[in-house]
Amino acid sequence: MPAQPKVTKGLLPHHSAPRLGSVYVFDGRRAVTFSEDAAVLSSCIRCGEPTARLENCADPSCRTELVLCAEHEDVRCAVHAAYP
Repeated sequence: MPAQPKVTKGLLPHHSAPRLGSVYVFDGRRAVTFSEDAAVLSSCIRCGEPTARLENCADPSCRTELVLCAEHEDVRCAVHAAYP
């Protein structure tokens, strides 16, 4: 049987390979990146700028989450885009 990696405090040992992207979390942070060299795998739905930011639709009644850069954090989802 192959050797299993040693688990310490619930975490696998650090690998030298870069991490891919961020991990979604269910709190105010929304996304966690574990290293500075992590790749950004998503882009703003408005301008295409690479970003890992998640924001709610700008309509206060909507909880749809959108991938948006800091410049476009006030964008509405497709359902609410037609409303001022």
